This record gives sequence, C-alpha cells and structure tokens, in this order.
Amino acid sequence: MMLYDLLLLENQLPFYVLDNLYSISSHFAASYDSTYGRNCNIPSFIKLTYRFFGSFNRSRLTFVNYNEIKHFTDLIRFFHLKLPSRGEAEFSRSNKLLEHLPTATGLSEAGVRFKVTKSKCLLDLKFTKWVFKIPQLLVHDASELVFRNMIALEQCHYPYKSYITDYIVVLDVLVNTSHDVDLLVRKRILVNFLGDSDSAAKMINGLCKNVLQLNFSCHYFHLCEDLNAFCRNPCRKLMSTLKRDYCKGPWQSAATTAAIVLLVLSFVQTLCSIWEVYKR
Repeated sequence: MMLYDLLLLENQLPFYVLDNLYSISSHFAASYDSTYGRNCNIPSFIKLTYRFFGSFNRSRLTFVNYNEIKHFTDLIRFFHLKLPSRGEAEFSRSNKLLEHLPTATGLSEAGVRFKVTKSKCLLDLKFTKWVFKIPQLLVHDASELVFRNMIALEQCHYPYKSYITDYIVVLDVLVNTSHDVDLLVRKRILVNFLGDSDSAAKMINGLCKNVLQLNFSCHYFHLCEDLNAFCRNPCRKLMSTLKRDYCKGPWQSAATTAAIVLLVLSFVQTLCSIWEVYKR
C-alpha cells in the first residue's frame, strides 16, 4: 500500500524539496486553468499531506510552521507526540533507564486497575492511586512498520528526544505473553486486529530489539517507580490475593463473607466462654 511505503525511513525526501516541487507544478496548473477560464482551487502541500495522513492525526492538529518537519516519517512522529496543551516540560529526560516493571498481569494481580482513557495522545500514560490510565492502541498489520520507522528515526535524529521509544519500552515490559494482551484487550486498552494474542505479544516484544537507549522519560520513570512501590506494598498484595482467590464471583464472595462472619462469631463465642470460666 502506497501510504505505508511513504512512511519507510529509507524512502524519505526532505519535506521542503517535495513542497517546492509541488509549488512549481501547482503554479503551472494554475496558469493552465486561468488560460482556459477554469477556477483554480489547489490546496497547499501541507494541507494535502495532512489530509493524506489524516488517519495518524489522532488529535486533529493543525500545523503552521511546517519548516520543522523533516519528512513524512517525522510528521507521523509529530502526530503521536503532540497535543495542543502539551508542553516540553512533560518531556524532560533522565539518564536513569527503566530497570524493572511487572507485566500487565503482574500489576493486575497486585491490585492495579487498568483503565482506558479518551486522551488523543498515545503517550499520555498516568498512574493515580491504584488506577493505571492508558490511551487506546490499535494493533494491526501495519503497526510494526509504523513504530519501527518512528523508532529508527529517533535513533538517527532524536537520541535525546526518543519519546516514541520510551512508550514502546514501557509497552514491551507490560506485554510479555498472550495473557497480558488478553488482559489489555478486556480493558479496551488494546484493540487487536491481528486476531491472535500471541502474534500481538511477539510483535510488541520485537519492536525494541537492537535499540540503543541513552536516556529515558522522567515522567515514565517516576510512573514506573510508583507502580513498583504500589506492588511492593504487603497490605495491597494480601488484599489482592484474597480478592483474586476468594472473591472471583458473587457466589464465591458471598461464601467467603459468610465464612468470615462464622469465624468471627466463633471467635467471639470462644472469648465469652473463656470469660465465663475466668469469672468463676
């Protein structure tokens, strides 16, 4: 498909070159139309480009200073990064790299709740209290191509602004097996058009192979630290284990509650009996 061929990093030409060529051809087309009395309504190259790659523009951004765009792959990366209210402060970097984070299944077993958000920025990951909020990601046949080329672009031109790579690193840690994919699909965080959960897991796990990371997002680093601290809390682990093993359904929850009530009543009865014996 031509759309995805134009995203390959090796197929890129500088955006200003394409823009100049389009301007020249548009000028001749306008002259031809005016000669024959036709109305000339030719869109600018940037508008045409936005329209063509509109499926990647989740936030429906409009771009004024397009001199910052290097080429088409760079534009797709820009679509994934930006929100109108987003500032560079949220993209600060650290030399500390991500060392450990439980998988999605491990986090869920520790009591973390996953929730899909309506945020249009794919990188907008948040963890508040016990809820991990993640924007929805569509996983389809072209996902690997799109992310691999954005990661390759960051390796070449943005080694200290590798925001897409950071996101994929976190996603790679969250997804280890098909069980993690199934969990995120149930939470509507992943929409798996590949059909097979194993295929989705292998695709995600393969995106960061042979990728060099020099630094990491401060926001993601602190987010992962908070998640690790949450999972290390023994009280939360105990509550999560009890809920997972004894409260899987309404009947099991009712039986567990009844057993706890009987246990408490038995304990109270035992105390009363001991008290009666003591009074004698």
